[in-house]
Amino acid sequence: MLQSRQTSVEENIITANNLGAFYRFINKRIANRSNSGPIINASGQTLMDSTAKANVFNAYFSSVGTVDNGIIPECKSPVLHSVLDSIVVVESDILWSISRLKISSSSGPDNIPPLLFVKLKYCLCYPLTYIFNQLLSVGSVPPEWRNAFITPVHKKGATGVVQNYRPISLTCVASKILERIVCRKIIDHLHSNNILHRAQHGFLKRRSTTTNLLECLTTGPYVYRLNIRLLLYTSIFRRRLM
Repeated sequence: MLQSRQTSVEENIITANNLGAFYRFINKRIANRSNSGPIINASGQTLMDSTAKANVFNAYFSSVGTVDNGIIPECKSPVLHSVLDSIVVVESDILWSISRLKISSSSGPDNIPPLLFVKLKYCLCYPLTYIFNQLLSVGSVPPEWRNAFITPVHKKGATGVVQNYRPISLTCVASKILERIVCRKIIDHLHSNNILHRAQHGFLKRRSTTTNLLECLTTGPYVYRLNIRLLLYTSIFRRRLM
């Protein structure tokens, strides 16, 4: 059955005459998904053992992480039109969150793949709604949800240098579903009460470092200085032409 399914997928790609889909299919088959190669530690030694490499990555990723100091910054109390003192999950929230899962992603410590949730979302929405509301009511989550598989992903430069890797955290899919729902409700609360500052660009929809840079370039004193420089260059250029 699986072989016939794979054959059908390949035939559909061939008959679709879609060059992009063809190359995406080929790249998935030839992509190098092997473990990381030799790693050079701080002493200059080349490590081949998987455990030794894991310890080096763990030490580096732990050193660059930021530890929460527990201090909450003071801010002015905004005028609230509503209060978010509790979160209630409904079945439509579960379906919305599951529909945004990537089925190609790997599973977390519980070894349950996201494909299972996507295929059975209509069967799982009711029990997950009950479980999530129970967890939120007591303010606790299963211990396994607090664990994650950390995978080093190469970013740039030499592959033997740990500083050229970034960590990817693979958590349980069920925790991702609940996390996305809670995040959505908090963001909606912040927007509805106009709590977020207009200069906030991080962790917001349709905003990023690019929009932050564009806003900086199109508003404020930077534009004034830029216009002055353009006027000076224009006047100098005209004088030379005359």
